[in-house]
Amino acid sequence: WGRSVVRYKLHQHRISDERTDPIVRDYRDAMKLMEQLANGKFSLGATDTQKPAGGPPMVDGPGRTFSMDSLRDFGK
Repeated sequence: WGRSVVRYKLHQHRISDERTDPIVRDYRDAMKLMEQLANGKFSLGATDTQKPAGGPPMVDGPGRTFSMDSLRDFGK
């Protein structure tokens, strides 16, 4: 679907008959399917096995490499 949308956007200034243009047809089909997906009328076949966790977002990573003290003399 993404490819159809991007292809349409790249060729939207092309002069052609919109009723028979395959780029326009593919774009409209993709938009219809995405609309059905958003409305819950179409399924990708995958089900969520886990419920979303509540609470604030959590970030984990390595400690800081630079600090105000380590950069104090930088640029002097």
